[in-house]
Amino acid sequence: NENDSYHRTKSKTASCNTYSFKKDSKTFSFIDTPGLSDTRGVEQDDINIGKIIESAENCSSLSAVLIVIDNNSKNDY
Repeated sequence: NENDSYHRTKSKTASCNTYSFKKDSKTFSFIDTPGLSDTRGVEQDDINIGKIIESAENCSSLSAVLIVIDNNSKNDY
């Protein structure tokens, strides 16, 4: 996706993407979402939160939420 192109000083993930795989008889799905503290500002964070909520609501069930924080980031969390 051209919106997800790599650039070290700009936010990378622009949309929610679901990746699924099967293990035995179970299907596991992971949703890669845009992060918060977007380089485009607080308004973009609000848009991203809406995208994250919509993706979560479209899941048949939600078992866990993983939060990944870039320890090299200069943002305060």
